[in-house]
Amino acid sequence: MFYYDELQQNSLKYRYKEEQHPIYPLHAHPGMELLFSFQGSVRHVIDSQIHQVEAGSMVLIQPFQLHGLELVSDEPFFRTVFIVDPYYVERLLQPHPLYLDFFRTLCTRKLPLHVITHPYLSDLFAKGRKHFTPQGYPERQNGQLALFLMSVIQTLEWIWDELKLEELPPQTRPFHHAEQAMKWIHDHLTEEIGLDAMAGDLHLSPFYLSRLFHQATGSTVNQYIAAIRVREACLLLKTTELPIARIAEKVGIPNPSYFVRVFKQKMRMTPQRYRNGV
Repeated sequence: MFYYDELQQNSLKYRYKEEQHPIYPLHAHPGMELLFSFQGSVRHVIDSQIHQVEAGSMVLIQPFQLHGLELVSDEPFFRTVFIVDPYYVERLLQPHPLYLDFFRTLCTRKLPLHVITHPYLSDLFAKGRKHFTPQGYPERQNGQLALFLMSVIQTLEWIWDELKLEELPPQTRPFHHAEQAMKWIHDHLTEEIGLDAMAGDLHLSPFYLSRLFHQATGSTVNQYIAAIRVREACLLLKTTELPIARIAEKVGIPNPSYFVRVFKQKMRMTPQRYRNGV
């Protein structure tokens, strides 16, 4: 079993892949994964259940949900992989309470289905495939990618209602300890974060929490906190005119000199150069 944290520097990760013989062992992501198949047939394993996925279908995988896949024919497999940070999406959807509640439902409830086939989704992902570059997207497209994500969520909400799936089972899915820790970090990002305080709130020992977190994400708690703070700073640098010292405060690093040092370690440039696009 493997865990991949692909969102430490970006809130959204989009890729279009053409694969000849994909075989992925059981693994999980801290983010929510939206996979759309354009060609080929694959077998997805999601929480020990096998799902046959054909072209024109979208697979919805929740944060920390174990899954794997293998190709079941010699035909090449073409798909879009879209991984999103749930905490970023919640912030994005704050002005839209209907879609915010729906997205939280997708993240936290036990879903009645994980594979969805609908012409609305086919049209939407086909347009995304034409619009975004095959190897990802340049930074200027970040805003466009966020709008694309909101369109996907809106489309899913329409489809959910059409398929009469609005009454989800009341039980929530089990939460991984690392996911609880990530939520705690996001909720306290502007504060001085201490491992002892976080472990106490999560009713775990600091040592046990540190070990579980590293196993799940591949990074230490402190590395993750630094990465998230820099990621938040990047967003503020590009979308606001706040002074750098104020941005440092908003991401929980009130010392401007230390903030610049941490930022340079992660981004290989100063915050000002990043803001100027140098």
